Amino acid sequence: AFAEDELYPAMGDNGLYGYINAQAEWVIAPQFDGAGGFRGDYAAAWMLPEGAAPEKWWDIDCTGVIDRAGNWVLPAE
Repeated sequence: AFAEDELYPAMGDNGLYGYINAQAEWVIAPQFDGAGGFRGDYAAAWMLPEGAAPEKWWDIDCTGVIDRAGNWVLPAE
């Protein structure tokens, strides 16, 4: 069951991830190479460096933290 105020990671038509609500409406536009679930007001998201192989994202320290508006709290560097 979907909770009313929850945000869920979803892949957009552009191949990037954003977040949808329980009505499957985009709340945070697809802009991340990967996205984790929200824990309260924050979620992990990652951006791969230019030219990095997507299947090797775990080898690259590129994970940051976003808030419920999609703003970086701790940028992916």
